[in-house]
Amino acid sequence: MNKSFLIPVIALALSGCGIFGGGKEAEVVFDENVGPDTRALVNSLPKGLIGDKENALHTQDNLRAEDDTGAGTPRR
Repeated sequence: MNKSFLIPVIALALSGCGIFGGGKEAEVVFDENVGPDTRALVNSLPKGLIGDKENALHTQDNLRAEDDTGAGTPRR
């Protein structure tokens, strides 16, 4: 491209930045809304783990860990 053409095009493009509010100072808006008080929410939680007695699924099977001999070992 010709430099005499490129310089005015760049200057024109950069001057367009001021047309869309570049001359005014931007107003900073602080949001007064804050999230919930996390400390109060955590303090209201029960201490320790509580089991789900309504949806508990119990089994009579004797559950044991599989042998660690490797993949492909048949179950007994």
